[in-house]
Amino acid sequence: MDFTEIAPGVRWKPACNDGRPFSYTNTYILSSDIGPLLVEPVHFDELEAWVELIRQEQIAAIVLTHHHVDHTYGVHPLQSATGCEVWGPTKGKALRQQYTLSRVLVEGDDLGGWRVLETPGHDLEHIVLYNGGTLVAGDVRKVGTGWPHDLIKSIQRLISINPETVLFAHGLPALHHSFAVWGKLLMEERS
Repeated sequence: MDFTEIAPGVRWKPACNDGRPFSYTNTYILSSDIGPLLVEPVHFDELEAWVELIRQEQIAAIVLTHHHVDHTYGVHPLQSATGCEVWGPTKGKALRQQYTLSRVLVEGDDLGGWRVLETPGHDLEHIVLYNGGTLVAGDVRKVGTGWPHDLIKSIQRLISINPETVLFAHGLPALHHSFAVWGKLLMEERS
């Protein structure tokens, strides 16, 4: 399983983007005081390798930023095969998803040094994780879906904390780049 150290305490497996269904989401392993957190492992056709990774790394939990299928496709088989806990925001309309949330994440939860921030917009139950320098942003920037007014508020909030590194679910991460500049450009795109 190929992961690259992309920021302090963060390893990244880029999206496949090779035509396989539901392989278009980046996956991250976050170091935390409670053990490694696996953010949105969706590469279902590599199930055996993911099961081995969860066991070898002693993953504390699979963490979801929201419940769209491109972020959750591999979660049920991994939870079934390993018993790994799954943490994320309330499921809302995603009740038909087969995995079980072991913990509902809400604003201010501390995941061993990663703080949960509620960022509705792309999805009403969207969260991000922030450790003071790095932001795991999920689909905060996702254009064309969701609730634009809520998304603009969420982007403004993230501009105010201005993380140095932003790790998106889709596309390349923004490393050592001002989120304030990026966020303003995104808001101009929406107006």
